[in-house]
Parts: sequence; structure tokens; C-alpha cells
Amino acid sequence: MNIMLFGFKSCGKTYYGLKLAKKLKIPFFDTDQLLENLYFVKTNEKLKCPQIHDKIGEASFRALERDVISSLQNIHEAVISLGGGAVIDRKNIPILEESGTLLYLDTPKETIKKRIFSQKTLPTFLDPDAPEDSFERIYQERLPVYETISADKIATDSKSDQEVIDLLASKWEEINSHGK
Repeated sequence: MNIMLFGFKSCGKTYYGLKLAKKLKIPFFDTDQLLENLYFVKTNEKLKCPQIHDKIGEASFRALERDVISSLQNIHEAVISLGGGAVIDRKNIPILEESGTLLYLDTPKETIKKRIFSQKTLPTFLDPDAPEDSFERIYQERLPVYETISADKIATDSKSDQEVIDLLASKWEEINSHGK
């Protein structure tokens, strides 16, 4: 069984996922990295997700992401960080549910916003001419989707990193002792 972390960009999926995998001594996978690898295999061009998205567009990017999501069925006993938009495509949900247990990293909007806007490069989903407005729009679009997915919610606010890792590790133990 896998643990799959999802939530908004910059909620801590990769950060906590790496730490959890290290603590549990199991593999870690990031679907954004897997997507970049798949794109390289298909095109022989090494690009990051934002560059791939810019180059091939939303529809082709999501199709590539679906291929990556399908490949997760071949991964077992790992921590997997899902790209922020992976669960937005409802076709991915049954595949993800078969591939492991979904955990939603519930991080306050202001924390996410601060992290995103402190990065050197803004994500491609933000309109460069109106980044604040586009952040609000995307947040309001995605929040109901994240909230309605059948998953345990892990609130990250007011918790130390170690407390979040411990919560995630306890979920792993619970999953593996009772099965999914």
C-alpha cells in the first residue's frame, strides 16, 4: 500500500513526503518528477513541469500526467507526492484510490500564498499580469475538489514539521495494520 499526499502547490507534499519516506525507510516518488522523466523519454528534452506545461499546453500536460498516474499502479509500499492538479482530473481518482491511500495536506491559504509568492518564479497557473487575482481564482476552484475527495485530512497549521511527520507515520501504521 502507498501513501499519496495531495493538496495545493506549496502545501508541503514533497517536503513532508521525503521526510516521511526517510523515517519509514521506504521509497519516495514525486509525480511531477515522474512526469518530467516521462516527457524526457518521449521527447529527449529535459524540462521542468512549468516549462513542459508552457510548451505543450494544459490538455497535453494533463494527458501526460494521466499516464504518470496510471504508472503508480506498479509502485508498492512508497510515499508518493502528487502534483497539485493531479486530483483535479476526476478520471485519476479511481486509479489513485486503487494505488494507495490518499492523504490531503490541509494547509492554510495564507501559508500557501506566502510560499508561492516568495519563490523566484511564479507557477504557470498564475496570470503574470494579475497573479494575486489568479491565485484566488485557482484556490477557490480547487478547494472544493480537494475537500470532496475521500481522504484523511492532515492539518499542517499550528504543527511543527515533526508533528506532521508523526501524524503521517501514524497513518502509515494504521493503514498497514488494518489494510486499506
